Amino acid sequence: MLDNSKLRISSNSSKLGEIEETLSINSISGETRLSLSLDGSFLLDALKSIKENEVKLSFGGPMRPVLIEPSENSSYRHLISPVKKY
Repeated sequence: MLDNSKLRISSNSSKLGEIEETLSINSISGETRLSLSLDGSFLLDALKSIKENEVKLSFGGPMRPVLIEPSENSSYRHLISPVKKY
């Protein structure tokens, strides 16, 4: 969930349990409140591939793909499609 200057990432798995992490956002433009669901393994793969401390996430809406790229060098881009929550 994106809320003003914080990004809350949570995961719930019947095998592994629940986890929640809140991160600060350096800058934000556009919608300041957004909630979406992504496959956690895809997100981890993208973040592991980027060898920088900061990443840029671009959202087009709750059911639109998320673009993940390094904040300084956009030579690498990763696109993840959201999943529906039931």
